[in-house]
Amino acid sequence: MLLIEVKSVRPTTQLRLEPKDFAVELSSKLKKALGQIDRTATLIAARKT
Repeated sequence: MLLIEVKSVRPTTQLRLEPKDFAVELSSKLKKALGQIDRTATLIAARKT
């Protein structure tokens, strides 16, 4: 089985207006996406999907 999961992140209006916090906000959003991918992998490994 091959599973491909794709995540994308769009900057909010606030980030586009004040890019000084861009790296912090992007890091937070990517962390959430990685958690979702890890959960999916765990479910697949346990054959729960």
